[in-house]
Amino acid sequence: MVLKLLTANFKKFDKKAREHWYWVRTHLILPKLKVRQFFPQKQRPHNAKHDVIISLTSHKPRFATLHLTLECLLRQSVGPYRLLLWIDECDMPYLTDEILALKNRGLEIKVTPFNHGPYNKLVHTLKENPQAIVVTADDDTYYQGDFLEKLLENWSGDHKEIVCGMAFTITTDENGEKKKFLEWKPVKGASYPRYDIMPFGVGGVLYPPGSLSPDVLDHEQYRKLCPKADDIWFFWMGRRNGVVYRKISDLLWPVEWPSSQTVALKHDNNAFKNDEQIAPMVKTYGWPSFTRA
Repeated sequence: MVLKLLTANFKKFDKKAREHWYWVRTHLILPKLKVRQFFPQKQRPHNAKHDVIISLTSHKPRFATLHLTLECLLRQSVGPYRLLLWIDECDMPYLTDEILALKNRGLEIKVTPFNHGPYNKLVHTLKENPQAIVVTADDDTYYQGDFLEKLLENWSGDHKEIVCGMAFTITTDENGEKKKFLEWKPVKGASYPRYDIMPFGVGGVLYPPGSLSPDVLDHEQYRKLCPKADDIWFFWMGRRNGVVYRKISDLLWPVEWPSSQTVALKHDNNAFKNDEQIAPMVKTYGWPSFTRA
């Protein structure tokens, strides 16, 4: 209760107070996870008409804390679902005992047929399971127990609707020109179905079967245009397929595990250098339409 109350007031804190709250909250969560792993998780049927998969990827620098995220994702309030973890072959020997032990509870560890960094969390699963609902997650984040339930219950059932936990509004200036990425605004609260918001992967994204353009699997193209900005590529592939986006009501503010950010895309994409990768996408495909295709 205290955790939820403080989280609800998170956005009222100044920057320094937020940093302290991140530390406090993380250290409140860790003991809960350690205790809960000894108790079976009760799950209600999710009632989805498709197989459901939670899919993520990771690499060696994250293995020390990866089991914490996996524990969260294995303990969801609804089921059944598969949990797929994609790992590059060269990193397989470094998987920790804590990670490997989770195979006994349903974790499926898969070797990537090719290693394309953050894209691994979705493209391999889409290729192998084209008729499944795929929910993507990050490997360095705490996810609450109803993470999957909220995404599923807020999906309308329309295969041209993608549901997400966090998103940005693509903003324009007075001349109708698209602003730089850092000027895009986070979407607060739940949204109606929209064409001008881009999901932010850390909040989780639900991809229904057939929601993305078949070109989503064109690895030569995404490696050339935006090799480290998978959110941008997946957004464009959704809009090219006529998808509308819906952000659900705010989940608990993401918490990253201590030491998990030593190696992170946000360092490579300093100040979110996404504009450098948006530019070739616009040149190649043009800006997505803000109306249904």
